[in-house]
Amino acid sequence: MPEISKQGTVNHLFGPVAAIVSRGFELVYERATPLGTGLAEADAPHVPEARRFVVAWLAAWGREGLGDVAAHVTSELVTNAFVHGRSGPVRVRGELSATGVFELRVYSEGLGAVCPGRAREDAESGRGLWLVEVLADAWDVDPGGLYVWCRLVAEGRVPW
Repeated sequence: MPEISKQGTVNHLFGPVAAIVSRGFELVYERATPLGTGLAEADAPHVPEARRFVVAWLAAWGREGLGDVAAHVTSELVTNAFVHGRSGPVRVRGELSATGVFELRVYSEGLGAVCPGRAREDAESGRGLWLVEVLADAWDVDPGGLYVWCRLVAEGRVPW
């Protein structure tokens, strides 16, 4: 696991830009392909990069216990942003409150109406927001459809 400092900018470890400030961070990924093409091969590496960054960042702040759940919700939200967002960069922002609550926001242009889907039993996708709903202590969508957010409070809370 890479070392993350509590302040500074990391460019070489986690893709284009990882800005770390105070009790928060922002990752910015430029989209390689337009909407409607699924998760493009060129965009796919950004999902594990974001996941590893979030887990390492939480560890730097002493919140390792949130790592497993944070990894899952980060993967789901970043994947959805690339698959369903219309254009522009995908932004991943995280903030740790003074009380230890971690809030993750994933932005993408034109996400529109976002709600958990009902995947067929044999479908290989379509369960991402359902997982976020089950794993996060709270989640919702920006009324303007610009981002999806979730909050993680309880450490080590995996429901299975």
